[in-house]
Amino acid sequence: NMPQPVRNRKAHHHCLRRPRYFIPLTLLILLCASAAVVLLYVWTPFDESAGQVQGSKSGPTPNDETPFGDGSHGDGDDNDEDDGMLPQPLNCPVTERYQLEKRYCAWDRSLEGCFRMFMPLFHEKASWVFLGDYGMSQVVHFISLRWPFPSLVINSRRDPCKNIDYLKMPRQIPWQPPNPALGEGPVAFGKDNPYCTDSQRCWNVLMDAPTIDDTYVEFLVVEYARDVTLPSYLTKTTQETMALYLSTKSPEVCVATAGLHDASIINPETGELIAIDVYIHNVDTYITLLSRTCRNVIWIGLPAVIDDEGGVGGVTDTTTTNPTARTSMAHDSLNCRLMEFNNAVYGIMELRNHENVYVMDVWEKTLRTKHVDKLYMSPKYYSSLARLFTILMTGPEASQ
Repeated sequence: NMPQPVRNRKAHHHCLRRPRYFIPLTLLILLCASAAVVLLYVWTPFDESAGQVQGSKSGPTPNDETPFGDGSHGDGDDNDEDDGMLPQPLNCPVTERYQLEKRYCAWDRSLEGCFRMFMPLFHEKASWVFLGDYGMSQVVHFISLRWPFPSLVINSRRDPCKNIDYLKMPRQIPWQPPNPALGEGPVAFGKDNPYCTDSQRCWNVLMDAPTIDDTYVEFLVVEYARDVTLPSYLTKTTQETMALYLSTKSPEVCVATAGLHDASIINPETGELIAIDVYIHNVDTYITLLSRTCRNVIWIGLPAVIDDEGGVGGVTDTTTTNPTARTSMAHDSLNCRLMEFNNAVYGIMELRNHENVYVMDVWEKTLRTKHVDKLYMSPKYYSSLARLFTILMTGPEASQ
């Protein structure tokens, strides 16, 4: 027999032998498959703040395609944390909450109702502005941790005494101190330091998504329903200054609250706390300003706080450095007073019937939520609110 050509023998030999990288490649595939199996059984997309399964892009979410439970799980009581204080049960002359007939939702045990009301209205709105105190700043902080957009640029002075410079508005000269008879703040650090906020741990912040046109989230410090912390050359109060600033931007959604710090204002002439009609007038004016400069407004009601021992309430903002921030209240219960504030505000809102103003009541939720100090709730509370808003911004996939 004639010997096979060398070329054919070589080709035959290569067809039978295994490739050089066959064994390492097989091991790599087996390793990846094992890792996938482990992840499938160990990892579940639970929200670290709300503790419930979330929706995904590929399928419906639990509970009728919403990312929030029906109250049996998920956004329940935040009492599983070791540290913290719970508000005492109320002993008020009136304990019934005023509930509006429309544009109103309550966060009692679940955010389901608020999600269902807000989702058709605010889904994928591009511009959001949050106005409030240190508590509201924590909501925005958790939004930044959940940032739902592909890019993020943060702009801030990071100084509680430079918020007017952030707004790029000329200062009022001379600065006029607050008039307690008008229910004006500030009452603590800001009272003795013009253009500084009472809280020393929050400041204006702009979080921009530069790859998407006109998409941003902004936090503006507003600690009272009426105060002279940030007057400008054209405005007398912080609320007027913010309205003027927002009028140049016309954000799609403004989320605001005010009242905790107003409860510590005492008229030096009478020695009495701010009258409820004064507070309501200030809130009414503030909300009207927002309704004219923001396309939509979500007003978050006042939370329950930790009353002083002995039943005498007092507002102590632990984020301030001035001891005068603590003001004793001649009232049986601060929470009773705050509930009265809430009911009166809701009543005036129903009377005004602003078509673009919505109310989110958090009273019952905060009564069952651990507080880290007199005024502010545990981080889990603010994280749950942030989750709601990030889902509204982009959809249920933002909660993952």
